[in-house]
Amino acid sequence: MKDLHARTAFAIALVLLASTACGGGGGVPSASSALRPASVRIGDGAAARNLSGQYAGKVKDNVYGTGRATASLAQYKSTLGGSETIAFGSGSVKDSLALNLTGTALNGATVASSRKALCSFSTTAAYNTKTHILTGSYYAVNRCSGEKGTYALKHQCLYKGAGDDDIRPESGLKPC
Repeated sequence: MKDLHARTAFAIALVLLASTACGGGGGVPSASSALRPASVRIGDGAAARNLSGQYAGKVKDNVYGTGRATASLAQYKSTLGGSETIAFGSGSVKDSLALNLTGTALNGATVASSRKALCSFSTTAAYNTKTHILTGSYYAVNRCSGEKGTYALKHQCLYKGAGDDDIRPESGLKPC
């Protein structure tokens, strides 16, 4: 009898969880959508904006000059991470990024490996939801003393999640 009560309570908890994950809107969610919390579903209004995907643009660095950058960012809730390659006339730099998203503002750190050294940078950026351009700046916080720069990267495509709710054709961005 205790087993029956425990199973019933567990089933009710699952139904409530599924209802909460869908915003309680009364619709029947798909199985994969219902099992993912609302804050993880990329297309959900309560979740962080989907900034995952591929980017390309320019970087202006006070040491290396102007370069062309390509970046790939993955996202989980309000955290983004990924890699970036910047091609300068004198060579290339590879970065690893870890960023925190609040609204359309990003703050975090970049670790770059170049000919000089392995350097850490403080990074801030803003995402323009109309142009899909990520603009920001960085400055060295460990090694590479005095190095700083700015960047403007155009969002090329989105990394699509598992559900249909992650497709946002109104954004003008297509899945990668």
